[in-house]
Amino acid sequence: MESREHIDAAQEFLAEADGKFGEGRILLASEMLWGAAAHMVIAISQLRALPYRNHNAMKNASRILAAEQDNPEIEEDFDVAERFHRNFYHNEMSESDVAVDRPRVRRLVETLRAMQRPI
Repeated sequence: MESREHIDAAQEFLAEADGKFGEGRILLASEMLWGAAAHMVIAISQLRALPYRNHNAMKNASRILAAEQDNPEIEEDFDVAERFHRNFYHNEMSESDVAVDRPRVRRLVETLRAMQRPI
């Protein structure tokens, strides 16, 4: 997939997550949030020529992008997205965790989307 396709997928997954949360389908919504974050990290990694082909590479990319932008929230919000990924498998997040953390994943996607320019 090209970076533009990953960006489009991220936006689609964010919208899907909102719908699934509204339906009370928390596990599926959690994975949609993770997918949105992962696709945006991949998109920006492609533009920056950063490795992205596995989970650890995406985590490292979030750290590099946070340093590049002098914005630790990028790495922190990626960690939050990973919690939603774990939640898909373990259903371990409380309703209050979900309410607090959902906007952080959206913020990550929006922050990364603003970084679309190659360096």
